[in-house]
This record gives sequence, C-alpha cells and structure tokens, in this order.
Amino acid sequence: MMKNLPREQVILLEDAFKKARKKKELLRIQALLLLTQGYKQEEVAKIVRISIQALRNWITAFRKHGIVGILEKGQPGNHRKLTNNQKERLTILITTKTPSQLTLVGNFWNPSLVSQLIQNEYHISYQREASRKLLHACGFSFHKPNKVNNRQKTTDRLRFTQTLKKDSPSTREVIRWYW
Repeated sequence: MMKNLPREQVILLEDAFKKARKKKELLRIQALLLLTQGYKQEEVAKIVRISIQALRNWITAFRKHGIVGILEKGQPGNHRKLTNNQKERLTILITTKTPSQLTLVGNFWNPSLVSQLIQNEYHISYQREASRKLLHACGFSFHKPNKVNNRQKTTDRLRFTQTLKKDSPSTREVIRWYW
C-alpha cells in the first residue's frame, strides 16, 4: 500500500518529519514512514497507539492532499471575538459606569446589558452566556438574596416598605432592600 510510494514522496515525508514541531503531526508522519518501510497497518497502529481506522484516515488524507492533508489544522468553533485591549476597556466601563450612564436602559449590570454594550461599542454580538462570563471576569458575581431577613422584626420591615413606597412613586424598577 504505502510500501510502493515513490521515492520523492518518501523524501517529502522525511523532510516534513524533521521540520514538524507539533506532536500530532510527528505521530502521523512517523506512522506513514513506518508504512513505507514495510510495516503492516495493524503493526503501525499498535506501535503509535492509534486505531486502524485513524491510520487509514491519515493514509487517505495523505493520498488526496499530500503532506498538507496530514498537517494539523486550526480548530473550528467560536474563537475570541474581543481583543485584550477591548476587554480591558470594557472592564473599565462596567466597573466605573452604570448602564444608564452609557445610554442603556437599566441601573444594574446584567448579561443582556453587557451584550448590548458590546454591540454598541464594538459591533460584535455576544450571547448571554458569554456576557455572563465577561461579567464574572470583571469581578462581578451573581447573588440572589433571601426574600426576608429572619433577624429583622416584621413590624420594622413593613414600616420600611411603606416609607419606601411613599418616597419613590416614579421608580420604574422594583427596588428591594435587604439587611
């Protein structure tokens, strides 16, 4: 199979083996070189500790695309969208200003508002979970307080609530005080 490979391709494999720096690439090239030396696929798979199917995939990739076919490619997926400088600037904005100061609707930062800020500032869309991670990286954490402080007297709590309602009739957001 690979034993009858033309000498030029074997030399290319040997040169690629000398130049390769990544472990996976070295392993693939080594496996193919062993095949050119007359080893059977089962033996090579055992030597380099891979499955026979993986070895066959490498052989196919080498035959179709040459050395490029067995070199490591970049990982697919969602890569970082913001640069480190942008993240630093975002951290400064979030920690020093409220959403309303940055023309956003709200008084407290949450993942949705962070996503809106990123969209406004950098024209990059961030999903809620990624924005939550950014908030966490900026030093914020989510805390859901208990509804009632058990050490507080019921009469004091009711009196405070009534006073608060009288003093803030135009508040859009529901304000809850806990102590």
